[in-house]
Parts: sequence; structure tokens; C-alpha cells
Amino acid sequence: MGGWKATDQHDDEADRLSRQKAAFGAETLTKLKELNILVVGLRGVGVESAKNMILSNVGGVTVWDRNPAEMRDLGANFYLTSDHVKAKTCRADACLSQLKSLNPYCNVESHKAARLENEFLTSKDVNGTGKPFAAIIITQLLPKEDMFRLNETARSNNIVFLCALTSGVTASIFSDFGPNHLISDTNGQALPTKAVSNIEVISKPPVFKIDGAKDGDTIIVLTSDSQTGVEDGAKIKLDDLTGPLAPLSGKIFTAKRISLVKYDPKREFDSRIDPNLDKHIEPLLNNTMASLASTLTKQYEEAQKNWEENEEKKDQKFSIGKCRAITLLDRVVLVVGSGANDDDDGASLLTNEDAALFAKYQSGGLFTKQKETVQKSYDSFESSLKSTTSHNSYMGMETRFPQMIVEEDSMAGHGIEVHLQWCAAMEFQQEHGRWPSRRSSKDAELMVQFVEALSNTNQKLTTDEKPTIFLQTNGPEPWNPKWEPREINVERVTRFSKLFGAELTGFCAYLGGALFFSFLLI
Repeated sequence: MGGWKATDQHDDEADRLSRQKAAFGAETLTKLKELNILVVGLRGVGVESAKNMILSNVGGVTVWDRNPAEMRDLGANFYLTSDHVKAKTCRADACLSQLKSLNPYCNVESHKAARLENEFLTSKDVNGTGKPFAAIIITQLLPKEDMFRLNETARSNNIVFLCALTSGVTASIFSDFGPNHLISDTNGQALPTKAVSNIEVISKPPVFKIDGAKDGDTIIVLTSDSQTGVEDGAKIKLDDLTGPLAPLSGKIFTAKRISLVKYDPKREFDSRIDPNLDKHIEPLLNNTMASLASTLTKQYEEAQKNWEENEEKKDQKFSIGKCRAITLLDRVVLVVGSGANDDDDGASLLTNEDAALFAKYQSGGLFTKQKETVQKSYDSFESSLKSTTSHNSYMGMETRFPQMIVEEDSMAGHGIEVHLQWCAAMEFQQEHGRWPSRRSSKDAELMVQFVEALSNTNQKLTTDEKPTIFLQTNGPEPWNPKWEPREINVERVTRFSKLFGAELTGFCAYLGGALFFSFLLI
């Protein structure tokens, strides 16, 4: 596994990761092995994050924290000792040997520079791996200008930017996968594989309705023994085809739903049916699709002829309302030609040569619906400080508040102070050149003022199209929000300020795990 290790290490590494392979899959582990990660900050959250990344067997983890170890760090960083504190060893160097020992197959290094320069962040050969950074993970709050610079550098170089912070009894996580992030799996659920019971190659008749296909187009009809669950235009992957069809195994094609145009004056048919359960249509489907097309065509033409010969209806056009499009749920169609297929999202263009192979079908075969790739644009860190993309609806009610784990807390606006507190801490550092001191009432009063000032500024910038984060309430009726200003929760902001910089091990462990699973979305 991986491309930058000695050959004789492969089997040992595979044995070491057998349980991870069962949990995540071989494809995910292979992708992880190609990735380099930069972890910024090595206090509690930082060491938990680095540990998880290393144990997951990513290609390389670089840690950066040039601050000397302090006595307070020993409560959350399990690799630091009092000797490191006495020697004033920087946290990254103090933890390096222990981190390296976690996984000999992961390239773990400490970056020695006093500042993270853009040249280092955008390097195409990190620590001799021949790979750039795939993600930058911030685990302790940096000055505002540094946070903005690191985030913009990541966005402009296709590097994922993750930030997880904890202070006292407050914890937050921010993710920015860039302006054009492609999501290949939105839910992580496995899709069922269907067995192929028959394959037929025919020309499309007028009585078959297939979106994007013209009459006379060559179509391939795949029949399953149950409902396929494939939507119109979805991608399917073929597998387990043998004999002449073996070259088609592994290929991905665009599938179409097929409907039958059936003369149905008595409305005996449902528009979407399972032919295996419907007494009316089942007899028609016992024959081949070609025979079915011939039968339906004759019925349609006979009905139209009778209509036109009827003296009472001769001045009227044949009523399409007398016909019904019946969707077959146990079949999918592949259409030859660019009219119904393209090569987007990994789908192959179905050719006449492929159709000739399908015509030789005898038995067997599987197909699996492929998940649709979704493109999502993430806001930058700087933009998210004023307005968050978490504005959405909850149980049919609009919410403009920052997201929280408990949706009810989010709807109540409890996340507003949390959001503004982190913003205020960076404003405090920018003005005073330091972070708020723990248990300092004076600094807490200043933090309250910063939160109020930020709220007032954001309120002036808010619009219905782009609501900003400020101290507000949605009124007594959440289903009919009023979005009115409210007073600051002084107690909450004061507590945050007096506990600033304190890390609780439970939050550190949770954020370290959350960062890892966010990282898996790359």
C-alpha cells in the first residue's frame, strides 16, 4: 500500500491495517496513503488529531508548533512531560518521537520554521514524498491575519482547510473544502446490486417511451428479477459479465427508465407498476421486448384506426388520453449514441460495438447504481466570520443561526455568542497583541465589548439574501420568525473569556475524532 515505501514492507502494512480495510474499504485506504497532512498546533486537540491521522495510515503528517511546552499543556497532551516544560522544548519537537512510533509506515515530521510560509504550504514535494499537502488542520487559534492567509492559500491551491478549537467548555469546528468541492458519496450508504436475468438489443419503437431516445435508436434492455431502484439518468456499473460480454464488466453507463404506451380506455393500469405483481401487464411481459413492442404497436394502431373510423369521432383527433405510459420498474435501458449517453461523471459512451456484445448475452451479470457526484461551494474562513452557510430550515422553519450539534439549541440561537466569541478573541489579540488572560475580569469586560461591537457591525450588513451573525432572536413563534435584536448573554461571554485557552480532554478527544471523519470527505 502506498507509493513511497520499500517493497518488503507491503505485506506487513496490509496485515496491520486489515481491520481498517474492513471498516473503510480498500479504496479509501489507498486514497489516504497518497495524502499529506499539516497539523498546526500541538496542544490537546492537535495531538489527538495528529495521532488519529497517523494511525489511519495517511501518507505523511507534518506537525508545526514552535511554542515551548507549558505546565498547563500536560493536562491534555499525553506526550508532554515536566522535563519538556523545564527544558522549554517546543511542543512539536517534544512529541515527534512518540508520534513517529505510532506507525512506521507514515512519514511523520516536525516543521522547524518559525512561520508557516506560503512557499512551504504550496510545496509539491512535502518532506520528500513527492506529494503536496492535501489538508491544513488548525487546532489552536492564530492571529486573524494568519488565519485568513492560511485559509486563502489553501483555497487557491485545492487544499482542504479544517479548524477545530476548544476553550473551556466551548468547542467549535470549521471546514472549508474549497469553492469547487466534488462529493462522490453524500450519505455513505451502500447501494444494492441487482442481478441481470435477461438482456435484449432492439430498435426503439414508438410505443416505448425513453427520455432522450428517438424512434429507431438501438437500445439495450436489462431486466432484473426485482425493482431496480434506478432513477432516470442515473449511472450504473456492470459487473460479473462473462464470455463475449466480459469486456463490458467494470464499465459505467447512463441508464434510462422505460415506459410502455398502452391503449387503456378503462384505466386498468397504474402509471408505475411492478410487472411481477400486476395481473394486467404480467402476461404481456412473458415474451421478449421485441414481441411486446409488436403487440403494443398493433393494439395502438388498431385503437387509432377504430377511433378514426368512428362516425361520431371522425372530426376529432385520436385521444392520447386513452393511452397510458406504464413505467416498468424491473428494467433499465441503455441507449446507443450521444443522444442519451455522455462521458460525464465517469460514464462511458455506449457504442454500436458494445451493443453487438450485449446481443451475445446468455446468462449472469450484475449492475449497481452509482452515486451521483455533487458539487458544493464552501465559504472562506473570513466570509464565515460574518455570515455562515448553515442558514437553512429546520422542521420547515427558517433559521439564520450558527449550526450546533443539537438542532433545538441552534434554533434557539445559542450558537450566536459562541460564534462571536471566537471572532472577538481574534479582535482582542489584534488590538492588544495577546489573548485574553484566564480568570481576568478586566479582559472579560473587554471581550463583552468586542462581542457587542461585532454584533452591531454585522447587523448593519445583514440582508435577507445574506443574513449575518449578530445578537438576534426569531421571536416567540419560530414558525413565523421576526428576527429582532436581543441583549448579549454576558455570563456566557464572561465564562468563555475567563477560561480562554483551557483545554478539557473530553473535548480534545471528540474534536480529534471529528476532524478525522471530516478529513475522510476529501
